[in-house]
Amino acid sequence: MSTGDPAALAARARACAEGGDHAGALAALDALARSTPLDPVVQTNRCLSLAALGQLEAAVAAGARATELGPTLGAAHGALGSALRHLARLPEALACLDRALALDAALADAHVNRGLVLQEMGRVAEALAAHRRALAVRPDLVEAWTNIGICLQGIGDADGAAAAFERTLELRPGDVDACSNWLMGLQYDPALSARRLRDAARRWNVVHRQRHGAVVRTRPSPRRVDGPLRVGYVSADLRAHPVGWFLADVLPAHDPSAVEVHCYASQRTRDTMTESLMRCAHGWSFVADLSDAALTERIRADGIDVLVDLSGHTAGNRLGVFARGAAPVQVSWLGYFATTGVDGMDAALLGADQAPPGAEAFFTETLVRLDRNQFVYRPPDYAPDPRPAPARRAITFGSFNNLAKVSPEVLVAWARVLDAVPASWLVLKWRGLDDAWVAERVRRQLAGAGIDPRRVELRGASSHERMLADYDGIDVALDPFPFSGALTTCEALWMGVPVVTLPWQRPVSRQTMAILRDLGLDDLVARNVDDYAAIAAQLADDAPRRHALRLELRARIEASPLRDGASLARSLESRYRMLHAARLSA
Repeated sequence: MSTGDPAALAARARACAEGGDHAGALAALDALARSTPLDPVVQTNRCLSLAALGQLEAAVAAGARATELGPTLGAAHGALGSALRHLARLPEALACLDRALALDAALADAHVNRGLVLQEMGRVAEALAAHRRALAVRPDLVEAWTNIGICLQGIGDADGAAAAFERTLELRPGDVDACSNWLMGLQYDPALSARRLRDAARRWNVVHRQRHGAVVRTRPSPRRVDGPLRVGYVSADLRAHPVGWFLADVLPAHDPSAVEVHCYASQRTRDTMTESLMRCAHGWSFVADLSDAALTERIRADGIDVLVDLSGHTAGNRLGVFARGAAPVQVSWLGYFATTGVDGMDAALLGADQAPPGAEAFFTETLVRLDRNQFVYRPPDYAPDPRPAPARRAITFGSFNNLAKVSPEVLVAWARVLDAVPASWLVLKWRGLDDAWVAERVRRQLAGAGIDPRRVELRGASSHERMLADYDGIDVALDPFPFSGALTTCEALWMGVPVVTLPWQRPVSRQTMAILRDLGLDDLVARNVDDYAAIAAQLADDAPRRHALRLELRARIEASPLRDGASLARSLESRYRMLHAARLSA
C-alpha cells in the first residue's frame, strides 16, 4: 500500500490524531485533500487538527470549506463551530453548533462545544442542559462531566461540582487535568483540612508518575554562581487576569544583573497586558501548542536555572513540565494558593502574613516566606476617580467576588451583618448573575440563610471600567471566606471602599488580610463571625471614617508595598538565589 493511497492516509491521520500527534495528522490530511479535494470529511478533520495546533484562522477556513462541500454533514458544522469558539466568535459558533445538532443530534462533542459557548456567554442553565444532553448520548464523556463541574463550581454548588469532578476521575483515573479540576474545586470547601489538602494534591503526582515515570531532575549550572540567573515564568494567564495584573509591576522591576527573565505563555490569546509583559522579558515564547515533553526540552535548551509556576492547578497549567524536572530549581508562586503536590516542585513562595507559623502543614513543597506581602497591584489607567458615596439613608454592603467563593458559611455571616444594620442593602456582582436561573438560585440561597432577597441587588457582567465605577454605590465591601479576595480586594480599596475580612489558617483565606495590613487597616481583620459582623456594623455607623477612607485610600496604596514592585522583585531574587545555591551544593 503506497503512502499516497487514500485509505492508508486516512488510517495514518486517524492514528496520529488519536495519539495526540496533530501535526502528523494534518500532514496526512493535507496529502489526502490533494487526492480527494471534494471530500467534506477530510476538510472537517483538517479543521479539527488545525484547531488542535492553534492555527485557528486556517481551521475556520477548513471548516467553512467542509460545510460548503457537505452542507448536510453535521460534523462539519460542529468542527467549524468549535474553531469559531476558540476565536471568541461566539454568536457564529452557536449558530454553527445549532445547525450541527439539527442535522445530527447524536454528536456528543457538538453538545459539549455548544455548552462551552453558552458558558462563555454567561448562559449557565443552558450550558448545563447542553452538557447533560451530551451525557445522554455518551454517559462516559469526560469533557461533559468536567464542564458540568466547572458550571456548578461557578455558581457556588461545591458539592455538585465535587461529584462531577470525581466522576471524571472514575472515568479517566490517569487524567491529570481531571485531577487538577478536582483539586481546584476542593479549594472552595470550608471543611478542607491541611491533611486532606496535602493528600489530595499528592494524588495528582501519583497519577502523573503512573503515566510518565519519576522525575529526572536537571542539574544546576555552576556558571550562574556569579552571573544573573535565568528565571522562567510559566503561566496561561499572562494577560488581563489577576496573574497579569499582579505581575505587571514586578516583571519590569527585576534587576537584569540578578535575573534574566524568560516567559513561557501557555495561552493562545494576547491583549494589551500581554504586550506590556512581553516588553519586560529577555525571552518570550507562546507554548500552548507544545506538549509537556516538548516544553520541557525547550526550557532545558534555554538553560533556565529557576522555573516559576504561576498557575498551580488552575486552567491551562503546565504542571506536567515541573513534574518532568525541567529546571534545576522549581517553585510555585502567585497564581495558586495551596500546595501543588508535585514532587519536582522545590518550594512554595508566600508572603509572611499568608504563611503563619504552622502553615508548613498545608504544603508538600518547602514553604519559603518572602519578607513582604506577595502582591503588587497595578491599577488600570481607566479606573475612575472615587466619588463620595451619595447621600442616602441605607448603607450598602457589596461583594464583587466569584460566586464560587460564596459558601453557606459566608451567607450566614452576611445575614448577621444585615441583621446588625437595619435597612441596609447587599449588592452582589458577578458575570454569572446575568443568567435568570442562577440569579433565582442565589435568591433562594439568600433566603435560606435568613437574608430577605428584597434587600439584595444582583448585578451581572459589565466592562472592567464599569465594574470599578459601580463601587461608587458601595459603602463597605464584604470579603468571602475561606477563599478570600485578592485582585477584587485591591480594586475595592483603590475605589475607596473598605473591606472586612475573616482569615482562617489556610493561606488562601489570608490574602485580603495581608493587603489590609500593608495599608495599616488591621482593625478590619476579624477574629470570628461575630467580630466580622461587628466590624462591618461599626463601619456602617461611622460615616466620617468611611468618607475619609473614600478620599485617602489611593494615597495609602500608593505609599504602601502594594505599589512597590522593586521591593518584591528584590525579595524574589534573593529567594531564587538562595534556592539555586542550595541546589548547587546538594
